[in-house]
Amino acid sequence: MCLESIKEGWKIGWHRVIGLDVCFLKGQCKGELLTTIGRDADNQIYPIAWVVVEVENKVNWKWFLELVSEDLSLDADKGLCVISDQHKVIIEATKEILPLVEHRQCARHIYAKFRKVYSGIEFRNMFWETEKSTTEGDYKINMERIKTLSQVDYDQLMPKDHHSWCMTYFGGGFACEAVDNGIVECFNAIIVDARKKPLLDMLEEIRLYMMERLYVKWDGDVREAALLKMEASGEDIRTWYAVPSGVNTYEIRNEFQSYGVDLVHHYCSCRLWEISGIPFVHAHVAILYINQDPKEFIST
Repeated sequence: MCLESIKEGWKIGWHRVIGLDVCFLKGQCKGELLTTIGRDADNQIYPIAWVVVEVENKVNWKWFLELVSEDLSLDADKGLCVISDQHKVIIEATKEILPLVEHRQCARHIYAKFRKVYSGIEFRNMFWETEKSTTEGDYKINMERIKTLSQVDYDQLMPKDHHSWCMTYFGGGFACEAVDNGIVECFNAIIVDARKKPLLDMLEEIRLYMMERLYVKWDGDVREAALLKMEASGEDIRTWYAVPSGVNTYEIRNEFQSYGVDLVHHYCSCRLWEISGIPFVHAHVAILYINQDPKEFIST
């Protein structure tokens, strides 16, 4: 199922980021529900398509992705980001149907495997600091900290494809800094009662949920979540100041650090603006320097 209004809405302007996941049916009719979940302008849940299959395997995922690709008019697709867990069949099917996508691995699934063997608050904090590093320098520094703490943990973590789970290597232009696939699991939790019902009843309940969810009154061009993130990042804005270095380019400094900001190309050398589409503290300082409204610089 891929409803026409949902399909056309995604094409018009929602983020080109989709999550892939599967959940079990809990009623008398056994099977699995494959889902494709997008993100709206507020980076909130936007279910795109779902299908009931007898079993999750590569063949069914390829078939499902072929249908989704056709419905969304995807072509290969270089301008798309896919987020999934580490399930091998999803990775292989995606590579065959959408070979040019940026495929992010859910960091929570990666961490969960390490936590089974290497637990502890110190390692947990180091893992997430490494995962959320936005520059290669920070990534290497954090990896060295893990190596100092535990050579075994370091050797286990390094072979992982860091390009798919570390923000340092995420591409820009998606206006999404998501590092996990939680938004898909949220949808699975929402329909948990529906999954206990007969197939037609379940599909009808999902349709009604989507109809109600899409009936949302949008106030303004910028969504609340993006504004809240930007405002939260500006709590320490007083410690930074801008030094002009060209037309609409600035060096943003505090006592210990400096970053370059280009307001025309929506770029900060910390890369967070490029990845998230939100002008966080460094860009925020540059925008206020020219007496402009930071919310006008949010990419949605």
